[in-house]
Amino acid sequence: MDQFERVKRDYPHIDICEVTYESFCEDPARELKRIAEHCELSWPKDYDRVIRKQCVLSENEKWQKDLTLAQQEILEAVLGSYLINYGYEPCNTSQQPRLSDATCMKHVSL
Repeated sequence: MDQFERVKRDYPHIDICEVTYESFCEDPARELKRIAEHCELSWPKDYDRVIRKQCVLSENEKWQKDLTLAQQEILEAVLGSYLINYGYEPCNTSQQPRLSDATCMKHVSL
């Protein structure tokens, strides 16, 4: 993440196509088409039909089930500022919730 931010800062003339996991899961065809257009690649008419047949399920909440509270706290400490910079809402630390709280680190549109 640090390297990506350095590239964006040091090379502002580079046109980077950023994709959020949430937007990709929400509409993979739209995001893949946007990426292809960004890369100046053609988009055959049947791609939409083929891609829409594929099911992309968000696993965005998986960490809440698979990680212990201690592991979630480590992630929050290490990644918290990055996640905020990328449009995720932080936990309400005044009430001591951790990432395991379902309201924590949800992506919000910028």
